[in-house]
Amino acid sequence: MAKLIPQITKDCPRSERLVFESLGRQLPDEWIVLHSLELSRHPLKMWGETDIVIISTKGLFVIEVKGGTVSCRDGEWTITSPNGRESYTKAESPWAQASGAAATIRNRLYDNERFRGCLVGYGVALPYETFTAESEEIIQEVLWDRRHRREDLALYVGRLARFWRERHEVTRERSPREIKKEDIQEIRRLLRPDVESHMSLGSYLNALHAELIELTATQAKILKGMKANPKTIVSGLAGTGKTLLAFDKAKYCAEECRKSVLYVCFNKLLARHITENIPESLRDLITVANLHSYYRSVISDAGNLELLSAAGGDERKLYGTVMPEAFADSVLELDLKPFDVLIVDEAQDILTPSHLDAIDVIVEGGIDFGEWHLFMDPKQDIYGELSTEALERLQDVGYASYELTVNCRNTRPVAVETSVIAGFECAIEGAIDGPACKTVTYRDTSDFEQKITQEVERLLERDLDPTDIIILSSRRKSGSLLRNMSRLAGQPIVDLTEDVPNGDHIAFCTIHAFKGLERKCVIAIDIQGLEDEAKALLHYAGLSRAQFLLTTFLQSDTKVEYERRLREFGARLVS
Repeated sequence: MAKLIPQITKDCPRSERLVFESLGRQLPDEWIVLHSLELSRHPLKMWGETDIVIISTKGLFVIEVKGGTVSCRDGEWTITSPNGRESYTKAESPWAQASGAAATIRNRLYDNERFRGCLVGYGVALPYETFTAESEEIIQEVLWDRRHRREDLALYVGRLARFWRERHEVTRERSPREIKKEDIQEIRRLLRPDVESHMSLGSYLNALHAELIELTATQAKILKGMKANPKTIVSGLAGTGKTLLAFDKAKYCAEECRKSVLYVCFNKLLARHITENIPESLRDLITVANLHSYYRSVISDAGNLELLSAAGGDERKLYGTVMPEAFADSVLELDLKPFDVLIVDEAQDILTPSHLDAIDVIVEGGIDFGEWHLFMDPKQDIYGELSTEALERLQDVGYASYELTVNCRNTRPVAVETSVIAGFECAIEGAIDGPACKTVTYRDTSDFEQKITQEVERLLERDLDPTDIIILSSRRKSGSLLRNMSRLAGQPIVDLTEDVPNGDHIAFCTIHAFKGLERKCVIAIDIQGLEDEAKALLHYAGLSRAQFLLTTFLQSDTKVEYERRLREFGARLVS
């Protein structure tokens, strides 16, 4: 049985499949039969293709297959389908088509001195027709038609070999060069080389990114609902597009309704990112602020910074109660004009009674009668600020509630890995497929430094842009595993909590400061205390920042706990 390439033909006429598969069954084992060989160097066409090519020890033969009937009228050849319903015309006969293809292959073969002078010929197969016509264009000796259906195709190839050998000897005045068994594979590689395309990792991630830039149908529906409701709370797990939706809502209120919008969030880096992406035409209508920076600015303008000393050095008290209360007093003193619309991203971090009092004075109509939209993920309440009392107050006011469930940020492997390490589910619904996540274990700081260098080098070698990578830690850089490193794989490490990057770099940031943002590739370090629920919330917030690639560094002694969590996640999937 000859080797068929491909083994199974797709989207080809029944007549070609019949001849191709019959050749496979009836020709010797060491021979090769190719289907649909493309010809980029056809002498008469910009592009050509053969139906079948036989590579054998008797020679190389091109077979042109035609189903249905073949006729010639007024110098044009017409091929009609077996059912008679379809037909097409060509200026050249099937023999001329086969001849042109054979000439192209012969030229390709003869470029290699080893195969120069080998026998190359062609044939025509009309499996459904008895074709007895004769002319200068028709060579009956190389025809296989309905009359030969019971004939073993090995005999047909023998006929082709004898006919073309005689032609070769007459025209070239010498016998063709022998094709040996060991030559067959080499000829196949010349005609259809072994080619492996390696899409770079960077290109692959860019392709994945194109799948995530559109709003999901669910988000579009929620945006429509928000137009009819002046007070809304949108909740969703990490990766469901809350920030994207919040930004779209801000732009809609400014552009379509010409309303002034205050967009606040807990995260300074997120505030900077949103600001940089506001269209120039809307910058006079949309104000973006990190909440506490905005508080401090207004308090300073009112000359009330001394009020902050009431916190007594307690940061939790300062940011949770003292600062919002001082802000509310300062707004009233300054008689600031309120905004038409308030949008709060990462609202789970600021939903306390004190913050609601602050919000009440900066939006037209206040909490009760103003327009506000809150976007939150209760599972990312890593500061423990989410207050039942605050939620009950909002419930008394009344608002429309929406939930995002489709993951439009992370690939499925990232969502799964985040779920495993955090111990509770990240949104997996709708997540696209992507590259596998990677877990790297290390023994000590020296081992970690060596392995993270190798990992970053591997990513850069695979065409990832350095700025597509961020290293996230639960600690500041000075206390992290990177504390002794200033460069990685030749790239400077830039701490986003302290510096604004310029040029190529590898970014470092704390998980707290990177909330609400995302990168194509996240390398998570200082992941400890997997069994600690408070730290699990932090891990969830950090790992879910990865869009497509996630590498997690775990100390060797946490491997057992990680594997236990992996088994538990698998059990939850099948339960």
